[in-house]
Amino acid sequence: MRGPFVPRPPALRRRQALLAAALAPVAASLAQAATQVVRIGRTDYVSPLTDIEERVLGLAFDRIGVRCQFVPIPLLRLIEMANDGQVDADIGRIPEVADRFPNLIRLSTPICQTEVAVYGRTADFPRRTRSEIAGMSIGIVRGVFVLSKHTQGMKVIEVQNFEAITNMMVNQRIDAAVAIYLDTEVQLRNRQVAEMVRWPYLWASEPLHFLLHKSHAALVPKLEEALARMAKEGLIQRYYADGLKKIGLAPLLAAQAAPR
Repeated sequence: MRGPFVPRPPALRRRQALLAAALAPVAASLAQAATQVVRIGRTDYVSPLTDIEERVLGLAFDRIGVRCQFVPIPLLRLIEMANDGQVDADIGRIPEVADRFPNLIRLSTPICQTEVAVYGRTADFPRRTRSEIAGMSIGIVRGVFVLSKHTQGMKVIEVQNFEAITNMMVNQRIDAAVAIYLDTEVQLRNRQVAEMVRWPYLWASEPLHFLLHKSHAALVPKLEEALARMAKEGLIQRYYADGLKKIGLAPLLAAQAAPR
């Protein structure tokens, strides 16, 4: 049998009430984190590079205990939708881009490195010098900021997508294409386009950063810490190497080794 009921002293009840009040915001914050879903915009086409970014961010969000969802969006609309808050983030851009969009916060640790390659039409294209290529007519896909950056001063035609690039190459409207290495190699394999010949050297390389809408600024310190730890552990670099290996690619030759 239970003993007689003994009421708690008033001082103890006050301490317990104060403790419960102090812990209430913490409990509410944990509950909110458990139910919160951050919607991250990503490319709506097959992109091994974006898949690597998705893998990195998926782990980072797991580590801070927040759910994320990757939403396929056409590239030309993606960053505008993130800036307007229609999605919560843009999966990855070069550093300068965040300065153009006031509602986006660029996290400092890169989530991926992107390699830029060049493709030509002729069998001797791999032996061309960098300066020769710089004087050619070049096609790039519109909206890929890293390509615009590294073709400045060149004769550039911007097109809507990869299919337009290949058509222009076949019809000899352009001499070469500057493109994202991983994504282009997969698209070439899927379409079996024999007319494009890759220059073996790295044209450019840039870090890609996660851009988060300012409405989620409270997540930035935890995400910064998680990504910095992942970089220190070598995970971010390893995930890129895994992406290359998965599709059977070797890194491009160093840009410094290219004939000038």
